[in-house]
Amino acid sequence: MTDRPGVLPVLRVVLPGVVSWSRPRRARGGVRYPRAYARERDAWALLVAQTVRDQNWRPPQAARYRVEVEVDGGGKRYLDRVCTAVLDALQAGRAVRDDCLVDALTATRQAAPTRGAPTTTVEVATLPPARRRRRSAGSGAPAGSVAPAATPTGRRADRRGRAVPGLGPGGRTPAPTPHGDGERR
Repeated sequence: MTDRPGVLPVLRVVLPGVVSWSRPRRARGGVRYPRAYARERDAWALLVAQTVRDQNWRPPQAARYRVEVEVDGGGKRYLDRVCTAVLDALQAGRAVRDDCLVDALTATRQAAPTRGAPTTTVEVATLPPARRRRRSAGSGAPAGSVAPAATPTGRRADRRGRAVPGLGPGGRTPAPTPHGDGERR
């Protein structure tokens, strides 16, 4: 971790092998991950926790994250499932508070090195605080925005004054139909 002002801290972890996320299964009154996936994910989480401790990684409480994943080898594994396993290990190893706080995720895969085992390299960085637009009191719209007007019939309208289909007075939508196409039969 860097302590220089203006330089965002970066955590770099090299994980052995390539782990692909597996769907949990129902078993004996509960939901469990397959043993092989759980074992490999937990091993990754221990390595992440050790790296977090060794590098004194302490992102701010309100941090958002950028994660870069580089997979060397691993055969025909789905890259999105490898990223899910990486995010699970980062959260379990306390490198990120919650994987839903990852705003940028980049993943690349390349052939395995001619000599050596497959590896997964992960870099985690905190993002600079975003400039967020303030919202006006009592509404979900940003300050300075204009609420849609109503047509003479009381229906909601868009910016150009056209009636918005499906919206009645007060912006309520009609009840959903069992057919899902919006028509009653």
